[in-house]
Amino acid sequence: MSTRVAGPQQHPGARLTVVVPVLSSGANTTAKTLLRGTDERVEHLVVDATADADPRGRMQRAVGRLPRSRAAAIHDRTAGPGRRRAEAIALALADLRTDWVTVVDAGDFVAPGFHLRVLEAAEQLGAPLVGFGHTRVRGPVRVPEPATEDSSGVVVAPAWRGLVGRGHRVGRLWSQLVHRSLLDSPGAPVPDVRLHHGADHLLGWALHLAAGSSALVEVPGYYRTVHGDADTSEEALLGRVRGHQQAIDLARGHIRADVLVPEAVRAALRMICRLVLADLDAGSRPRPRLVELADEVMTGVGRRTLDAARAGLEPGDQRLLAALRPAA
Repeated sequence: MSTRVAGPQQHPGARLTVVVPVLSSGANTTAKTLLRGTDERVEHLVVDATADADPRGRMQRAVGRLPRSRAAAIHDRTAGPGRRRAEAIALALADLRTDWVTVVDAGDFVAPGFHLRVLEAAEQLGAPLVGFGHTRVRGPVRVPEPATEDSSGVVVAPAWRGLVGRGHRVGRLWSQLVHRSLLDSPGAPVPDVRLHHGADHLLGWALHLAAGSSALVEVPGYYRTVHGDADTSEEALLGRVRGHQQAIDLARGHIRADVLVPEAVRAALRMICRLVLADLDAGSRPRPRLVELADEVMTGVGRRTLDAARAGLEPGDQRLLAALRPAA
């Protein structure tokens, strides 16, 4: 398959097609996330409606309720799971004229072959994917040639931009960022950075911060095989928390630091609580390293920030943290 190296149009009139592979009861929320505050470059929504009784009507009503509503051509395709759904989306894309394509909110249905088939369809239009915003991906994820692979399986120098991966805030944030950053960015090469352990957390927060300032984001890395939460090694544990700690540092320099720093601290503490609960459920005491990391996070910020962060936690998480660090 030939890969388009030259970037698509990025001028103010460039056209964006958004693909929503699955619509469910969250269709209204999806529409608001995608369309609130976007510009007129969003010309098409490609919707596969296998499990939805009235996708066209529901999405159109959601768009109509937005403050800056606009006409959207909804392409309704019905297909089965996995590759057949990808084929249906590819057929829908073939009918369009567009400069960019992005796929968001795919959820759990994603199967091997989906990404490559949709990517091929986009590139045949001369409209490379801006990104996949999946919350979870069933691997392996493949990218087109002439991307190469090093000895550790890292994809090197892909000719298209995007994020393929799972993870926390990343999927939701990507859909908000796609029109605000990469559509206006120069065609710079994508850094070769492997997302592993804490890197996905840090990337999610980098996107989050950029969304608040309309800053340009260079999105690094691709997953060849998703690194899931099943990795409970000390390295993985430390990496995840370090990713959150770096995110806290990023938030400190943001214009909305008063809101974003507590939010970043809260995310780190929530993740630590989840890991502690996993230890307790396994019949073990919380690992000392977890207790140390919780202490690091909480002592690394001021009292007001910590109070704001803990106020947003579930009562059970608050009690757990108090038990880990009674003096906090």
